[in-house]
Amino acid sequence: MEKLVHLDKDEAKEIEEIFGITHYNHPPFNFREVDEEYIATKSWFRTYGFRYTWYAQIFIDEEKEKGLRNQPLLGMHFFGLGDGTGIAFYTDYWGKKVRWFAFGCEHSYCSVTQQEFDEHNKEVTAKFRAGEITQQQYHQQKWTMYRCWHIEKCTKCGNIWQYDSSD
Repeated sequence: MEKLVHLDKDEAKEIEEIFGITHYNHPPFNFREVDEEYIATKSWFRTYGFRYTWYAQIFIDEEKEKGLRNQPLLGMHFFGLGDGTGIAFYTDYWGKKVRWFAFGCEHSYCSVTQQEFDEHNKEVTAKFRAGEITQQQYHQQKWTMYRCWHIEKCTKCGNIWQYDSSD
């Protein structure tokens, strides 16, 4: 069960940064209309829960140089993941249909190299020793390799995806 609450300024800022929102009436980064097949075949939609949910009225006209006037304003429900991706939908009452949208990077992952692994852990260790991060942050940020543990990096945005393939 979830409780709906209003966001404080810090929480709103976090959502703006993660999803590339520049104005409360503008869509997130890489906002695009998709079909039901796209929604049905995305594995993250079937297996992971959404960390962020919000409602916003946005302008969807991509010709932003025209300004904000005389553009359609749609009330949409947004569902976002921690990696800055997500989906949104708009219900068209009069048209009797639902329009689906996706946003965020279209990730393309590859395994991190041993050099990237070593450099990352050296940086995290240096921050911890300098007192820039806490012990808890150190353990959260430090990468660890296990037999079935994989660390991959998006070649487009640099997002890190870690997963256990034995699940």
